[in-house]
Amino acid sequence: MKIILSRKGIDSGALSGKMASPILPCGCLCSIPIPYRCGIAYSDVHFGNRSVRQMIGELNPRWSNELAHLDPDLRRDAMTSRPSGWRPAFGQIGAAAGHLINQSVGVGDLFIFFGWFRRTLKIKEKLSFDPKDIHGKHLVYGWLQIGEVIEKLPLPHHLLFLKDHPHVRFFKNEVHPNKIYVSSQSGLKAGVFPTELEC
Repeated sequence: MKIILSRKGIDSGALSGKMASPILPCGCLCSIPIPYRCGIAYSDVHFGNRSVRQMIGELNPRWSNELAHLDPDLRRDAMTSRPSGWRPAFGQIGAAAGHLINQSVGVGDLFIFFGWFRRTLKIKEKLSFDPKDIHGKHLVYGWLQIGEVIEKLPLPHHLLFLKDHPHVRFFKNEVHPNKIYVSSQSGLKAGVFPTELEC
């Protein structure tokens, strides 16, 4: 089994959000997907009882991005409805996908996802970054064991649940190669860690 460390979620870069993902007051890690020119509305992505857009608005009122690139898509409850047979999935394109191809990454291998997080406080029922945690830290927040790899369309019938995944919806707009890694149905599968794990 190969283990691949992959940095995902919003970050300090100009194209990746210019902020950290929050460690919520409960200790939960809420990895916020990067903004993208075509995607789904941040208001349609949820964590617990709140939309990610609500949380971003409290943490960074100057945020102007509306669309999210929900990838990796690891949590069933990130969206209010999921198609039958839904499984977590993760896409890679261009040089990143080429590197995985060159390393023969495939079925049975394991992605470990990490990102930049900062602690938050709740002040008057609103989230705020903890001023004592200026720099934050990089934390492991999720994983995906590869069960299947998709690199061309149309999707096979048993993977039609992927039609809304960004690397499928915008397949023609993406740089090639464009590969989608679908989680295994047994073994380690995929998921997120409920509390912080340092890397």
